[in-house]
Amino acid sequence: MSQSTALSFLLFFALASGVVGSLRGPGTVVKVFKKEETPFYFNVNASESQNMSKVIFTGERTYISYRSYLNDPLFGNDGKCPYLIPKYPEGPAATSFQLVLGYKTTSGEEVNMTRLAELIKYQGYQAPNILSIKKSPTSRVEDRRYTLIFSDYSNCSVVRSSYMNGGCEIWAPTSTVGQEPTPCCLFLYEILCGRMKYKMYDADFCSIPIPTEAPELVELVIQKDK
Repeated sequence: MSQSTALSFLLFFALASGVVGSLRGPGTVVKVFKKEETPFYFNVNASESQNMSKVIFTGERTYISYRSYLNDPLFGNDGKCPYLIPKYPEGPAATSFQLVLGYKTTSGEEVNMTRLAELIKYQGYQAPNILSIKKSPTSRVEDRRYTLIFSDYSNCSVVRSSYMNGGCEIWAPTSTVGQEPTPCCLFLYEILCGRMKYKMYDADFCSIPIPTEAPELVELVIQKDK
């Protein structure tokens, strides 16, 4: 996404009719939503940057790099390096599909599970902007719904979660998760959930080791000249 497009998106949110507020000091956002009004981020004019299928079906893991709450039962409560990836990531984006959820325990063991997921279009949208994850029949964890607020489809995405009464998360693909989120993503995150955020991805702890094969021994025979 170009810089001008991102700036236009920020301006759209700053002037959104559903949010009333002001900035009081650096990074402090005061916001008030009109009662029973549709959240300002549900707007077809912003849908170009809210295509959830383009965030999920990338062929690689989508990591939750930051979130507004420390623990999440969907990822083992205190699981580190939480990520999502379709079971068949190279396949075409589908409305209903199997989604793999994974994380690392504090001891470094990787845990993953498969859940049924669905991509949903909000009224008037041409592309899905909501990811719904169904709970396991044997789990107490409730269904989870993620609403995509904004994505540049390369560095970061800002997502609203149904958990914790509307918590916020910043997602990033494997290829860029080690980088800091863009100012645009950070700005939108703070508008929705304030400055508090927990870092869930640590490059040293979360990186996937690349298996290497030991070099084959080659017998070298040196013949002397006769």
